[in-house]
Amino acid sequence: MPTSPYLSPKSKNPASGKVSGPELVFTLFGTAFLFFGIIFFFAYRQKISDDQSLLQEKTPRIELIDSAITREEIVGWLKKIPTDWTRITYIEGQGYVRFIPCYSSNEVIHFEFQSNSLPKLICEFCDSITNIPLNKLSHLKVDSSLDFNLSASLGNLRLFRVTEELQAHFQGAPLQNQILVWERNLEDGKMDSLVFIEKNQEIEFEVLKAEDENPEGCAPEPNK
Repeated sequence: MPTSPYLSPKSKNPASGKVSGPELVFTLFGTAFLFFGIIFFFAYRQKISDDQSLLQEKTPRIELIDSAITREEIVGWLKKIPTDWTRITYIEGQGYVRFIPCYSSNEVIHFEFQSNSLPKLICEFCDSITNIPLNKLSHLKVDSSLDFNLSASLGNLRLFRVTEELQAHFQGAPLQNQILVWERNLEDGKMDSLVFIEKNQEIEFEVLKAEDENPEGCAPEPNK
């Protein structure tokens, strides 16, 4: 029988269904690699999901009751609380008083309202922090406190309703209605907590001057 000009004696027959050795090895390795990739993908996805679940468990969620983000909302919320606040300070042996440091005055907070601009928190005699625009307020679900959402560098300022539980932390101080608590980070890494009461209640607290506490009075004022 004559040989077809299109098939040499060494060529395989296309209809025979046989696969060469190299093709078989390549197919097996390719299938195994694909199978491994699928297993790795689903295992990695499961690990990411588990890590996220663990992170959520360790990170406490801050749930909000409501937030005020527009100027009108923020002004409306602030109008419901007093505008002026006075700091009280705990002094060993004296309790909570209005403390007057040497060459300064007791810290006071005032909320300032201007048309067409965000309300501002004005803190007099509070070191370098004096004028802070308020761009968001939030009611926290955990204790119904009002959070002023200050930047991280300024610390946390929150308004608390005075309850029996809260009053127990202030050792008999005549607190009423609500207080402001401002927690700030100091340069040495410590936390400083400033407590403010409504200005119209400051007469309930004694005034203590630093010069009266020190038998030698205040040292000469710097640069004087």
